[in-house]
Amino acid sequence: MCRPLEALTHTATELGSAPLPTEIPKEIELDALTMALVRSGEVFSRRMQNATERRSYFESLFKGMPGYVSVVDTSFTIVHANNAFMETFAIAEGRSCRHVCTREFPGGNCPVAKVFMTQEPVVVTEEGIYPDGTAALWLVSVSPVFDAMGQLTAAIESRLDISEVVKADNCRLYGV
Repeated sequence: MCRPLEALTHTATELGSAPLPTEIPKEIELDALTMALVRSGEVFSRRMQNATERRSYFESLFKGMPGYVSVVDTSFTIVHANNAFMETFAIAEGRSCRHVCTREFPGGNCPVAKVFMTQEPVVVTEEGIYPDGTAALWLVSVSPVFDAMGQLTAAIESRLDISEVVKADNCRLYGV
């Protein structure tokens, strides 16, 4: 049992007493290494710029979407909303979504709560009132948002006011 340990100790001693290399890398090698580092930095910089441009593009698309669009986390907090949503409901990101629907607490017949429970998309019509007191009929579409691990992290909700469409259909069908 001692022999392998002795052999290992002998080998380590020989390696430790070996002379250190005295040859310093040549200037050409250092230049090549420097150029490789510079090129990798340039490639990384281009990729970061492309990613930033793509993010900005999709942010612009999201903010300009028609209707009222919001992303709500599993705590019922609005984490992202388009311009129409924020301007119409005067509710900033970071607030509870129940304020939009004037609910005392999240849940109940809330389509976002249904998505959190079932993890399936939901489409419903919902009556509501705008902050100015105007009655509305919304077509509400909510879909779950999953992270890379497959965990439900949020829901994206789109509300489209269909009040005028329904009114026009009623006039056409019933002459009302």
